[in-house]
Amino acid sequence: MRVLVTGFEPFGDSPVNPSQLVVQRLEATPPPGADFTFRILPVVYNEASDLLRDELDRIRPELLISIGQGGGAGLHIERTAVNVNDVRPGRSDNAGNSPADEIASPESPDGHFATIPVRALATHLRENGFPAQVSNSAGTFLCNHVMFAGLDFAVANGFPRQAGFIHTPLLPEQAAALEGDLRPSMSLDLLEQGIRAALAWLVEQRQPLVAGLREATA
Repeated sequence: MRVLVTGFEPFGDSPVNPSQLVVQRLEATPPPGADFTFRILPVVYNEASDLLRDELDRIRPELLISIGQGGGAGLHIERTAVNVNDVRPGRSDNAGNSPADEIASPESPDGHFATIPVRALATHLRENGFPAQVSNSAGTFLCNHVMFAGLDFAVANGFPRQAGFIHTPLLPEQAAALEGDLRPSMSLDLLEQGIRAALAWLVEQRQPLVAGLREATA
C-alpha cells in the first residue's frame, strides 16, 4: 500500500512549522505497514498544488494525508475543502501572493468532502488519548488550497482512493511568542505520536479493501 504524507514549510513570522517537523520525524523513522513517501510543500499558492499533483501522479498512492499548521485546540480532522483562494487583508503566502475571492480551479466543483472516515478517525484518536475533533472548514489559505487540490485530483484520476487533511495546533514555543491571550498548543512529541496513531489506523482500515481490489483484478 502506497501512502503520501505532506507537510508545509514555515510561513509568516514563525521560523518553524509543526507540520514540517512532524513529517521530517516520520521520514526519519517511517511508520510500519505501508510504503510511505513524505514531502514538504511550499506555502505558495499554485506552487504547492502543482507539486502535490506531480507527486500524486508519480507515486499513485492509495492514501493521501496532508498536514498543516492550524491555530485550534487539538488535532483537527478536516471534513471539507472549498474551491477558493482567499487571504485576509494584511496576510500573504511566502511569495507575497494575496488572492481574494479567487476560484482555484474554474473547471472543478465548488468543494469536495474528505474521503477518509473523518469522524471515526477523530473518535479513534480521542479514545487513545490524543485531543482531536472534526472540523467542518479548512479555511481558505494554503491548507484548504492543498486539500482541495488533492481531492480534486482524486476525482479526476481515480486515485488516491482516500485523501484527507489534519490541522495541528501551534507548538508551545509558537504560542508563547504571540502577544495577547494564549493560544492552544501541543508538544512536538505528542503531535508526532498523534499523527503516527492516525496513519496507523488509516492504513489498517485501508488494507482489507486494497487486498480485496487486488484479488478481484488478479
